[in-house]
Amino acid sequence: MGIELNIALFLKLFLPPLIYILILFLTAPNKTLKLPIILLCFLGGILSTNFVQLYYALVEIKATTHFDVYFYSVAPREEICKLLSFIGIMVAFRKEQITPVSLMYYMGIVGLGFATFENLMYGIRYGESILFLRSFTATLGHLIFGLFMGYWIGLGKVDLKKYGNRSLFGFYMFKYKKLKMVIYTLIGLLCAILYHGLWNYSLSVSFVAATPIMILMILIGLTISKFGATDLYNHYRKSLKK
Repeated sequence: MGIELNIALFLKLFLPPLIYILILFLTAPNKTLKLPIILLCFLGGILSTNFVQLYYALVEIKATTHFDVYFYSVAPREEICKLLSFIGIMVAFRKEQITPVSLMYYMGIVGLGFATFENLMYGIRYGESILFLRSFTATLGHLIFGLFMGYWIGLGKVDLKKYGNRSLFGFYMFKYKKLKMVIYTLIGLLCAILYHGLWNYSLSVSFVAATPIMILMILIGLTISKFGATDLYNHYRKSLKK
């Protein structure tokens, strides 16, 4: 009897997301990310895959077309489960001082954790050779979906009292902060679902054009995420000057 560790598989699974987390950590504003929360968000993303299985068991969605499958079934299930995991983690750290930009990045890290376990399942089913490609595609995709959602969650936490309550909507959002957080979180969830659904749908119907479309979506997603993080940081700085 002996025990063998598949070190190569371990590195293929965990090295890419850890590199992406390191990039986020080094490029984020100073003191934006904390290692204990990073670790828990990553583990929470891995565990959120169990929520997906529970979702499949309890909720049946009858989809007959590729569009229905990806936009009404796969994308909503996965993004909702990631959000639930993220909310649980944030409740655990509710006494910590977490900035809006931090929320955006932490949500992205949950996506990386989810992608890591999903890659393991694909590796078991289709062979370890597929993991290299998924490290630069699906893993980045889930990071982007999480960042999209995290941007709106972070924006919901920004106090726009001084410069954002000129409209009727801004006035009510300032007055009812819990409602504002719910609305902005739902907007973020919708954005993640739409981009996730578009990602999967494009890959399923584009055939030979799938790879360039995927690369384009990664570049667009990362660019939007960069501008989103900058915008969120600027909004937060303005809110501190009131």
